[in-house]
Amino acid sequence: MAAPATLSIPHATYPLAANNKQVFSVTTTTPITVVTKNTGTVHGGVSSLLRSGRTASWNGPSQDLTSRLSNGRSYTTSVWMRTQSGTPTGKVTLAVTANGTTNYITLAQGAVNSSGWTLLTGTTTVSWSGTLSSARFYVETTAGTDSFLIDDASMR
Repeated sequence: MAAPATLSIPHATYPLAANNKQVFSVTTTTPITVVTKNTGTVHGGVSSLLRSGRTASWNGPSQDLTSRLSNGRSYTTSVWMRTQSGTPTGKVTLAVTANGTTNYITLAQGAVNSSGWTLLTGTTTVSWSGTLSSARFYVETTAGTDSFLIDDASMR
């Protein structure tokens, strides 16, 4: 049995993983997108993560959880999110690939805006058939390319 997946981003320990400065990356196919540490607008602590320069709604910060998931286990996800402008629907997704097939599991979603932080939270059972080859946690929007911030994220 794999160790429990625990993605912990207390007060946006940049770049969003418990004391590991290289765990979060960007889901995109273009090199012009930007993920930066932000100290001006935070939910908790002293920094958040700003995702700007997006060219598609699914471009967002991501983290590989392949070795940290257990098949059939229930996980609770929480991510604080806000935009720099606009009012898109924020979404937290887990892309699970097993036996060559990728399934996208919605972990949480909700309306976000630039006037305050919104908690995206949900509890979902994560399962797959066959051999797990990849599991990627990421934050996106359901449409548009608004720049957004995330902070205090966890999946337990």
